Formats: sequence, C-alpha cells, structure tokens
Amino acid sequence: VEVEAIDYLQAYDNYCFLHTNNKRFLLPHTLKDVESKLDGNKFMRTHRSYLVNINRISAIDELGIEVGGERLPLSKNQRKELLRRIQLL
Repeated sequence: VEVEAIDYLQAYDNYCFLHTNNKRFLLPHTLKDVESKLDGNKFMRTHRSYLVNINRISAIDELGIEVGGERLPLSKNQRKELLRRIQLL
C-alpha cells in the first residue's frame, strides 16, 4: 500500500487496521509503532485510537472529522492542533 493511499489507521489491541479508499488491512503492529514510521507532517493522531492522513480529511465539525466517507472522532486536545496544521496547508 502506498502511503498516499492511506486514509487512516485505527488501533485494535496490539494490532491496527489500515484503511484505504476501498480496503482495510489488519497490521501486526500497534498504532504507536506504525505512527513512528510515518511522516508526522502528513499524519496526525486525532484521537487516541486514530491516526489520520491529513490530506484525506474532507470535513471537520464539532463532533469529529470525515475521512474516506467515514466519520471519525476528534479529541478536544487535538482539535486546535489539527486546525492549525490545516491552515498551514
């Protein structure tokens, strides 16, 4: 899977799901391990269980974000940072 094709990653115990436009893969790594290998300028932890490709975000509101047609949570702690980073793009 090319990095640009990743919509988001979701923690699942000691594994994580990698979501693309039309597929989902189960990776034998923790979300933290995968996060350390991805570009921090393109990916951001929006919730303790989600790592999102910032370029794939299609909507943001008070309740969360939309990525790849899926509604994901956005923690209050990460909201300001996400808005700041999107304005820099």
